[in-house]
Amino acid sequence: MSIQHANRGVVKKDLQLYYNREFPKSFRGQATTNIAYATNSFLNSNGNWWVNSGNTVFNDNDTTIDKPVILNVDTSNLRIFSSTVTVVGNQQLGSSIIPISGSTQYSMSIYYWFSGGSMQAPPYVRANINNNELAYFGYNGDTNYLNWPRRTWIRLTATFTTQANETGVYMSSYTGDTAGEKLAYFGYQIEQKAYVTPLVLGSRTANTVAGGGGLLDISGNNVNVDLTNATFNSAGYVFSGSQYITVPYSSNLDRNDFTITGYCRTSTNDDTHDTIVSRNSDVYGTSNGWNISRLRNGLSLANCFRVIIYGDSGVSIQPQGPAIADNVWRHFAVVVDKSGSNTVTIYINGVAYSIPAALPAGNHYPSSGSPPLYIGCNKTTADLWNGDIAQILYYQKVLTAAEVLQNFNATRKTYGI
Repeated sequence: MSIQHANRGVVKKDLQLYYNREFPKSFRGQATTNIAYATNSFLNSNGNWWVNSGNTVFNDNDTTIDKPVILNVDTSNLRIFSSTVTVVGNQQLGSSIIPISGSTQYSMSIYYWFSGGSMQAPPYVRANINNNELAYFGYNGDTNYLNWPRRTWIRLTATFTTQANETGVYMSSYTGDTAGEKLAYFGYQIEQKAYVTPLVLGSRTANTVAGGGGLLDISGNNVNVDLTNATFNSAGYVFSGSQYITVPYSSNLDRNDFTITGYCRTSTNDDTHDTIVSRNSDVYGTSNGWNISRLRNGLSLANCFRVIIYGDSGVSIQPQGPAIADNVWRHFAVVVDKSGSNTVTIYINGVAYSIPAALPAGNHYPSSGSPPLYIGCNKTTADLWNGDIAQILYYQKVLTAAEVLQNFNATRKTYGI
């Protein structure tokens, strides 16, 4: 099935599971109540925006403006303004105040469209009392105005921390200095957190898929995950020694030829065997399965990347990769080739690190029951990860060295590698 995102560099053939914090279609995040989530939220008591001389408010039937396609939106949340006079600096439009509380961090975003010409000022958001301007979309009051993209929808974001005496947020902008210039807003969102999340027109009631949150499989196989045992920040899923993600059973994962890739980083050395991803196995576990972790002690290299592959009767191999330093992103790939070379190979940042190790006899997936896959812990929800895990991909095929490198190069810039 087709992957539901635009990252064309990632290998897609035989991809059975794909979670990626970077893509809104995959990550919906934690439960949240948006203080404002639509342009309509800014209407005053008369149901209108306030405008200074020279502006006309249009409805959403203006065919000269491409309608936003984000989330199959309801265009009743669209506001379009057109300047009708050419008075520079006197074509301001704005909104009523959205209440906020003091000394709190907020994130804000809105989709914005401008037709062309010169613009006196870009749209900005103001946390306001006594004209104390705290946050702007791209303009801070002390620098030149930016050359905004024309005739395309862009998402503008900002974060700020209010002070104790501030009471609200309102939006203000200028449509420009040429008659007929048009400005449109859609999908304004304020959240009480220090980072911007994917736009949701409403609220996420829970960290579950049913509640509007969760983690969605973008491989096309719809193995979607509730996130009740994980927390979040702007970098990825955060595991602090007590959080983990339980992926429901899927027969697509019952393979002896498979590849698992992802990005991870540790935050602290807690002297345990921190698990990145596993399926019904750990160092003292039952037969038939696998575990990918950072081993703190017990092998020749402290803090090394370690893979356990189980066969029949509890027999296992434990090839190791390089040491993993704290607070550094690493791309990993574990390639299990049962039917071909009968080996497992570890890749770190696109490069084969380990000498391929011969696999034990038997299957390398759980041989009974319907066990889940775990991200951030082993099969007993122990040996928990401390740090971030940003994506996990599972292929029911053996990726070649070139394909592993292709996946790494397609995504490495996001993680500063």
